[in-house]
Amino acid sequence: MGDALVHTNPTLTQRISLALWAAARVAERANDATRHAEFARSYDEWARTVLKPWFGLQVAADRENERRLSEAAGAPVDEEAGRRAARFLCALEDPMVMRAWAQARHMVRAPDEAFGSEDVRLRVKRWLKGRTDVQQPPAGPRREVWEALAREATASGR
Repeated sequence: MGDALVHTNPTLTQRISLALWAAARVAERANDATRHAEFARSYDEWARTVLKPWFGLQVAADRENERRLSEAAGAPVDEEAGRRAARFLCALEDPMVMRAWAQARHMVRAPDEAFGSEDVRLRVKRWLKGRTDVQQPPAGPRREVWEALAREATASGR
């Protein structure tokens, strides 16, 4: 039940933690539930408040990866999307941003809370200033070339 609620891409490896958290909530409250509709509404509200921030972090990471790997990878990125994409790269160089990333990644603090301090926002903004590499597609062939190579390898049994 919890796993179905929070099915995510495994890149941040939070799915099991979120599923267990959701299942624990049901287990803690189910015996006291006398009105099913009220229990369901309460659970939904809890899940949106408690679990959704981490689910949202994964969705944002997936969207940025998709944008970078898609045919439109060279398309301009709005400023907020650029900052979100830069958080991890900036964290590799800045200890304060790394602490925020680790807190969100390891579910110690909600992402908006972890990245919400003015210090962290300013550090990411400063790190991003003048960088164009963050918003560039990864090195390698364009998507259509990659797909053709993959089809060829599959057809030849490689």
